Amino acid sequence: MFFDLNVCGDGGNEQPRREALAMALQLGYTGVAIPHIVKAVMHESDRCKLRPIKPDVLLAALPGVCESTKFHRRLLGVSNKIPFRQYSRISVVVVDQVQAAALNPSNPVLQSYDVVAVQPMSQQSFAQACTTMEVDVISLNLSQKLSFRIKSSALTDAAIERGVFFEIVYAPALDDPNARKELFINTQTLVTMTRGRNIILSSGARNACEIRGPNDAANLATLFGLTMDQARAAISKNCNSVLLHGYTRKNTYKAAITIETVEKPLFDVPNVWDPLVTEEDCVLPEAVVSKVEEDCVLPEAEVSKVKDCVLPEAEVSKVKDCVLPEAEVSKVEEDCVLPEAELSKLEEVVVDQSSAEKQPFKKRKRYNTRQSLKSISLSIIAAMNGDGSRTHQNGVLTRRSFRSRRFWE
Repeated sequence: MFFDLNVCGDGGNEQPRREALAMALQLGYTGVAIPHIVKAVMHESDRCKLRPIKPDVLLAALPGVCESTKFHRRLLGVSNKIPFRQYSRISVVVVDQVQAAALNPSNPVLQSYDVVAVQPMSQQSFAQACTTMEVDVISLNLSQKLSFRIKSSALTDAAIERGVFFEIVYAPALDDPNARKELFINTQTLVTMTRGRNIILSSGARNACEIRGPNDAANLATLFGLTMDQARAAISKNCNSVLLHGYTRKNTYKAAITIETVEKPLFDVPNVWDPLVTEEDCVLPEAVVSKVEEDCVLPEAEVSKVKDCVLPEAEVSKVKDCVLPEAEVSKVEEDCVLPEAELSKLEEVVVDQSSAEKQPFKKRKRYNTRQSLKSISLSIIAAMNGDGSRTHQNGVLTRRSFRSRRFWE
């Protein structure tokens, strides 16, 4: 979607406006804003009185508007189902503090417009527009020599953080070489300070001949120092953000709370509300009490089902027969008692275990594996000396026909 938020300011003649809007429609734009310029102190008479022009009137304003619109939208990749919207805009030229004080969110005149723009004419008003004024767009007359200098990026950064956008208007520089020169100088300074962020590109056209297509406007913006992505965003995404910023300023409180009027109340609230509740108010009426009592009584069918769950007397008697008689209970108690002979044996076993626990622990003698292997080997060697073929001398095994070798040390 592509927008031009400054097309053909209000005037007495409606025909140039119709032709300008028809030209924007057939060039592929999906939304335009018609500005109302205020150069003096704002009054109640400055409320929005603009009414959108009907589509059939726009189609009849210029020849071949419908076919040209379909052709350009197909080239730009815009769906034909997207409607052509017209927005209202107020542009306030701020010279002194009285005009600056009127730009506050509680002003009903500003609430009647979709977009609020300010055109500062001094260094102080420019600083206020960047930091405190509740506006959507800061529009600078870049086709003329500015009466102040954009010398600090801190002001532009403050405006960007608040969601305020800077506007570049290119129509006055189309037919004036001096205005074109000033436009290139001032826009390059603005792009340097903002680093290409929060910039929108508008035509500011006074008639249909001064409007350029979206691609032509984007190519023109690249000459100002913007990249192609930033140039396309200046006529599409950034303009959409301006409209959203204006909607939140107009319909919300600090862009966080929205109050909507409900036609039909969800609950019937009495006209007179007494916060003090008496005991009589807490008592339910008789009709409600009788209804609650009727609802709490079980029907006869449910009562019969509950009665079916009770055991009959025959079953209860069978359960009583399962109880052991007293004779059997006494017999079981006698069988469970151990005789005296068994008790004496258990006492002796317990005494033997207690005496065994009291005996001290005998430390086992450590078994030396090395000494045992040596003694076993010596005994084997001594047994082998009987045949006269081997002898043993100090743990060394010798053989007469071979040289001596050590066997154990």
